[in-house]
Amino acid sequence: KMKKYREAKDFLGSIIETTTSDEVTEHYADILYQLGEFDRALMFWIKAKSMGGGSPFLDQKIKEKKLYE
Repeated sequence: KMKKYREAKDFLGSIIETTTSDEVTEHYADILYQLGEFDRALMFWIKAKSMGGGSPFLDQKIKEKKLYE
Protein backbone atom coordinates (compact mmCIF):
# COMPACT_ATOMS: atom_id res chain seq x y z
CA LYS A 1 0.00 0.00 0.00
CA MET A 2 2.90 2.36 0.69
CA LYS A 3 4.48 1.55 -2.68
CA LYS A 4 7.91 0.99 -1.13
CA TYR A 5 8.45 -2.15 -3.20
CA ARG A 6 12.25 -2.23 -3.09
CA GLU A 7 12.28 -2.03 0.73
CA ALA A 8 9.51 -4.61 1.01
CA LYS A 9 11.39 -6.97 -1.30
CA ASP A 10 14.52 -6.67 0.82
CA PHE A 11 12.58 -7.29 4.03
CA LEU A 12 10.52 -10.25 2.80
CA GLY A 13 13.42 -11.61 0.78
CA SER A 14 15.24 -12.32 4.01
CA ILE A 15 12.49 -14.70 5.18
CA ILE A 16 10.87 -15.95 1.98
CA GLU A 17 12.79 -19.24 1.75
CA THR A 18 11.85 -20.27 5.29
CA THR A 19 8.28 -19.00 5.59
CA THR A 20 5.38 -21.41 5.66
CA SER A 21 2.85 -18.65 5.07
CA ASP A 22 1.02 -18.64 1.76
CA GLU A 23 0.00 -15.03 2.47
CA VAL A 24 3.60 -13.83 2.88
CA THR A 25 4.63 -15.76 -0.23
CA GLU A 26 1.83 -14.25 -2.29
CA HIS A 27 2.68 -10.73 -1.08
CA TYR A 28 6.31 -11.31 -2.02
CA ALA A 29 5.18 -12.35 -5.52
CA ASP A 30 3.04 -9.21 -5.77
CA ILE A 31 6.08 -7.10 -4.88
CA LEU A 32 8.19 -8.86 -7.50
CA TYR A 33 5.49 -8.18 -10.08
CA GLN A 34 5.43 -4.49 -9.17
CA LEU A 35 9.21 -4.41 -9.68
CA GLY A 36 8.92 -5.96 -13.15
CA GLU A 37 10.14 -9.45 -12.14
CA PHE A 38 7.17 -11.17 -13.78
CA ASP A 39 8.60 -14.70 -14.12
CA ARG A 40 9.73 -14.78 -10.49
CA ALA A 41 6.35 -13.39 -9.40
CA LEU A 42 4.56 -16.23 -11.18
CA MET A 43 6.88 -18.76 -9.56
CA PHE A 44 6.03 -17.43 -6.08
CA TRP A 45 2.29 -17.20 -6.82
CA ILE A 46 2.37 -20.87 -7.76
CA LYS A 47 4.33 -21.62 -4.59
CA ALA A 48 1.74 -19.72 -2.50
CA LYS A 49 -1.04 -21.76 -4.12
CA SER A 50 0.76 -25.01 -3.32
CA MET A 51 1.09 -23.89 0.31
CA GLY A 52 -2.63 -23.91 0.80
CA GLY A 53 -4.43 -21.09 -0.83
CA GLY A 54 -3.82 -17.40 -0.79
CA SER A 55 -6.14 -14.56 -1.71
CA PRO A 56 -9.33 -14.89 -3.75
CA PHE A 57 -7.36 -13.44 -6.69
CA LEU A 58 -4.50 -15.95 -6.60
CA ASP A 59 -5.89 -18.31 -9.24
CA GLN A 60 -6.53 -15.36 -11.55
CA LYS A 61 -2.97 -14.04 -11.00
CA ILE A 62 -1.55 -17.42 -11.97
CA LYS A 63 -3.86 -17.96 -14.94
CA GLU A 64 -3.38 -14.50 -16.46
CA LYS A 65 0.15 -13.86 -15.17
CA LYS A 66 -1.01 -10.47 -13.98
CA LEU A 67 -1.41 -8.70 -10.65
CA TYR A 68 -4.96 -8.38 -9.29
CA GLU A 69 -5.82 -6.88 -5.94
